[in-house]
Amino acid sequence: TISDAVTQPNKYYIQGKLNTSHAVSGQANLYVAGSTTPYFVWNDTLSNSGFDVGSSSNYDFKFTKKGIYHVTFSGTFRHITSNSSDQVRVAIRGNGSTSVSTNELADSADAVGRADDSNTNYGHCVCSYVGLFNANDLINFWTDATSPATDAIRDSRTHVSVYLIRAVA
Repeated sequence: TISDAVTQPNKYYIQGKLNTSHAVSGQANLYVAGSTTPYFVWNDTLSNSGFDVGSSSNYDFKFTKKGIYHVTFSGTFRHITSNSSDQVRVAIRGNGSTSVSTNELADSADAVGRADDSNTNYGHCVCSYVGLFNANDLINFWTDATSPATDAIRDSRTHVSVYLIRAVA
């Protein structure tokens, strides 16, 4: 039971947006830290918000407090040719403290339209996951674009939101 006397912490929530639109071929993990594109620019530092970077590769988002969290990954892709991607995908991946895990917790897919013109065509997919994370658990944010246009651009509108629903002892 939650009463009026409960004090919520002033952290354990954060949102990040890709630093720039980025062309990459096929599959790609997005960096949660560092200066190698494509990386997320956070609305606060990970440490100020109660999170951390989980590996030297900067792909892993690290939880520092055990609790039930909501994680949303929203991927926007674009392409400017007639051979737009058949499918674009995003996934939240994690398996305990395994670095750069390939275990998909949630995923979503869309298609970039096949327009025979020089206009910019978009595809967008969103996935979310609600679950228990222990302190030191890791997740990563993965993207994919399939043939014939594996080079679909990960648009700078791509973003991630993570927030604590309830701490667990």
